[in-house]
Amino acid sequence: MLRLILLSALLYDCLSAGSAHGQEKKLERFLLSNSTLSESRAPLYIAKELGLFEKYGLDAEIVNIRGAAINVASLMAGEIQMAVAAGTVAVTAAARGAPIVIVATMGPTKYDLVARPSIASVQELNGKIIGIGGYGSGDYFVLRRLLPKLGLIPDKNVTILPIGSTSSYDRINVMLAGKVDAVVAIKANIERIKARGATLNVLTGSDEQGLEVSGGDFFTTREFFRSRPGQVKAMLKAFSDAIKMGRENKELFHHAIRKFMKEENPKLLESFYESSYFFGAGPHKPRPLERALDFDIKDLSATVPELVGRKAADFIDTTLLDQVEKEGFFSWAKP
Repeated sequence: MLRLILLSALLYDCLSAGSAHGQEKKLERFLLSNSTLSESRAPLYIAKELGLFEKYGLDAEIVNIRGAAINVASLMAGEIQMAVAAGTVAVTAAARGAPIVIVATMGPTKYDLVARPSIASVQELNGKIIGIGGYGSGDYFVLRRLLPKLGLIPDKNVTILPIGSTSSYDRINVMLAGKVDAVVAIKANIERIKARGATLNVLTGSDEQGLEVSGGDFFTTREFFRSRPGQVKAMLKAFSDAIKMGRENKELFHHAIRKFMKEENPKLLESFYESSYFFGAGPHKPRPLERALDFDIKDLSATVPELVGRKAADFIDTTLLDQVEKEGFFSWAKP
């Protein structure tokens, strides 16, 4: 730990020295909301730990506001400047008139439907309770797409119960306590639970059912995007630097997971790193996943009429991301 602290301090000193001129200006306040704690969010915390937001002129604070719908409301109220949450909620809100725009992505997320040990098949979910974070949470939208493929109808075959946590790790624990029969969870948190020696059954998953899911997107209001382009670009630059440094020094990623997810298992830390969208063997650029969002829009159109005939591109603006890329950021990623 001392080695990491010294390394972080050294990196920060180098960054500060290289951007002394920029620091003459007052830092701009920037509140970034993160809807859930997961390994995919590690670059945000690396950037915060190493002072990368300050390097680009932001006095940034990362706050945790659970639930994408609440993040949309917070944006509209001016309480935050940007959110990282389920893009499906941002798209739905925008289709209904909210001036929300997606500017980048955290990448796709693979979900599994997991059940208590006594439930061995999808068919055995008939009459059971499936727990979700809330009706505006990302797992709820995944479940809405997943259930029809399994021949299960909410309120007829299964009951959907909000249990108030957007962390699938917490939802699995609620399930294992016997309060619900199944939940939708990300693979990383399933592995964390299994590493404790707990038993649960993975019934099926988004990959198995052919679901492409955008795991989390950066979105803001169109007014902020138009009037404060420098802040949006500064956030993207800090994000890029954090990934680059984490790729050069894996311990920075591990430290972020240990500190913010409280995970110490070295095998899990390595697994999280190698399977990461931005780290591991095949890093990607944070370009919004239009194909996955188009599938979401198609599936949601049946219950959200405002989405009929719409495309993901209607709710995305990569103008500032394109500019940042042209400046040489995200050059470490795959073409």
